[in-house]
Amino acid sequence: MKPTILKAWPEMEEYASLLTSPSESSKITPLFNIDFSECYVVDSCGLAAFLLKIMQYAKKFKEGNMSWISTGFDNNVALKENIVKLRFFNPLKSSCYDPLLFASEYSSSNDAPVEAEIFGAYKLSFPLIYIDFFNSNDRRNTGIILLRQFLYERLLNYSNTYNFNIMQFISIIIELIKNTADHTNANAIFGMDLLEANNSMKINFFYGDLGIGIMRHIKRYLKQINDPRWEHLSLAGAYYIACSKGFTSKPNNGINFGIGMSTVIEFAKTMDMRLSVFDAFSRGLLSEIDITSQSELNTHSQMRRNFFIYSRRNPFCYFGTLRAGRR
Repeated sequence: MKPTILKAWPEMEEYASLLTSPSESSKITPLFNIDFSECYVVDSCGLAAFLLKIMQYAKKFKEGNMSWISTGFDNNVALKENIVKLRFFNPLKSSCYDPLLFASEYSSSNDAPVEAEIFGAYKLSFPLIYIDFFNSNDRRNTGIILLRQFLYERLLNYSNTYNFNIMQFISIIIELIKNTADHTNANAIFGMDLLEANNSMKINFFYGDLGIGIMRHIKRYLKQINDPRWEHLSLAGAYYIACSKGFTSKPNNGINFGIGMSTVIEFAKTMDMRLSVFDAFSRGLLSEIDITSQSELNTHSQMRRNFFIYSRRNPFCYFGTLRAGRR
């Protein structure tokens, strides 16, 4: 049986990582070879996107049935050390791969970010956060408590130096966690990188899960309630429904349900954050739409302008970029 080759390319850094699919054999097998030999740099967002892709492939095999996994670094010791520090191997070890394979490599609980100098800019890549919702009785609070503390501790000093609202930034991530907890049976992955240069700062974050995505979820929900729109629902139409303030597909909804996606969009626009959502074969620019429009037709036309179809398949994920100058 030939192994499935998962190739990590240099484009793993920052935004291009989400648009680059690993090369693979014609048939996905439980024999995996992860090849980092062509990779000269990695960051937290890029590794999170790559890891989610790997877990999407591995999902078709029952847990514990992965025969073996090998990695290639082409003797690049520094790159390998950074990948270990960023906890790339932790979810692989704990989910479906041989737990002994990386036990010696992932023995440290060090939470320090990976530091780098890039063309005069100072960059920090923070360790990946793998949110295991299934080992908790409260799916929502598991992810919220973990990431809220992580983000607040690491961004507080920067929020005192640079002009951005730390609570709004954290609230965006928390609302995305709530959506995973409420609407999927999947775990999630979070990565974050911070770049300082010329009295300004840029934060990139990646958040993704192995859920079915908003498009398929809305269609399934409309079908369940016998809403005839499900049969011919467009991509833009699905997101128009999902992002409408007050809409929720969660049963027995109570106070504050139905405002999650609208809150994400409003805060992203307020902070001038560029926020994209990748949903299987599509990409949507959530930060470019105006959900406060009084006209349903105008809002729907904005959705159509800002949602695009791709030929490559991506797992469901969000990628955000926030820039801020010094106070």
